[in-house]
Amino acid sequence: MKIGIVLHPYGEDKPAGLGRAIFEITRSLIEQDKKNEYLVILRRRPKILPGFPGNNWKIKIADHKYFWLDRALFGENLDVCIFNTPIISFFIRPKKSVVIAYDFAYDDFGPNYLLKLYHRFSLKTADLMISISVATKKEIIKLFNIPADKIKVVYLGYYDISRKMADPVDNLPSKYFLFVGVIKKRKNVFGVVKAFREFKNIVKSDHKLIIAGWGSGEYFERIKDYIGKNNLSQDVFVREDIRGDKLSEVYRKAEMVLYPSFIEGFGFPVLEAMSCGTPVITSNISSLPEVAGDAAILVDPNNPSEIVQAMKNVSENQTLRAELIKKGYEQIKKFSWQKTAKEYLDILHGLK
Repeated sequence: MKIGIVLHPYGEDKPAGLGRAIFEITRSLIEQDKKNEYLVILRRRPKILPGFPGNNWKIKIADHKYFWLDRALFGENLDVCIFNTPIISFFIRPKKSVVIAYDFAYDDFGPNYLLKLYHRFSLKTADLMISISVATKKEIIKLFNIPADKIKVVYLGYYDISRKMADPVDNLPSKYFLFVGVIKKRKNVFGVVKAFREFKNIVKSDHKLIIAGWGSGEYFERIKDYIGKNNLSQDVFVREDIRGDKLSEVYRKAEMVLYPSFIEGFGFPVLEAMSCGTPVITSNISSLPEVAGDAAILVDPNNPSEIVQAMKNVSENQTLRAELIKKGYEQIKKFSWQKTAKEYLDILHGLK
């Protein structure tokens, strides 16, 4: 088969979970599959072109402003094309189209009607959808009325950050809680900061909070204003410099990871923290219970007091901490990029 993979987004200055997932799916597929031919499509030329194992692949750069997918697919005669977001070509079609669905956060946090219409077109047109969680599959069915049997669930792998030894990170507190991710409303970062403040007021501890991420806009400004008005400037630190392999040390030294998102397609930080032997507090909604299993404390993300109580329990109960760490090491064994690629290949071969 000749298989196309639309590797977009790729080459972002600050790649989030989507960009990482798209690259790892592509890399793992090409690494495991030596029989089929792969065409990797980029929207524009990045600073550094991606590289993959073997020689059964090539890269094509669309580099067009309008209808770039159609122009990239023109003349390629693909047996299957994997679209790594619910946006497919209008006019030029491969023999089979597979769309990967990650999440649909726009429905909960400000609807984008034009984007939603395009997603509906893409999902209705595709021959098959691959959802990264059962939660996302349910969203597809609810939002777009897609038949359940047209959607396959394949979990992602994760980046085993615990194996990476980066340069030491400067100015780490001796005791801290950690949030990792982009500072967006759907990530509930404001809820984390509020819960941390309440925890400090109750426990009177010397813990700090590190937010390893970046943000902009009104939501980020509200968080910064809250930190200033509540005298938290010496306790809450937004660290844009902590990313990539630097997270290894920061995860390992953290007291716990706080990740109570409102909506999450998968949730890499949950598994990354577990791989580093760090307890996790995360949400009891969206996909996070699927990823965390019984190896994390699950809380209502809309209830800061519940988050605070979980923080208190994990901080004070050493038996609970040890149990969460042990279960975390078992939970991460369920996820790998090799397993993800194998399931993808089984699905692709079934499309013949």
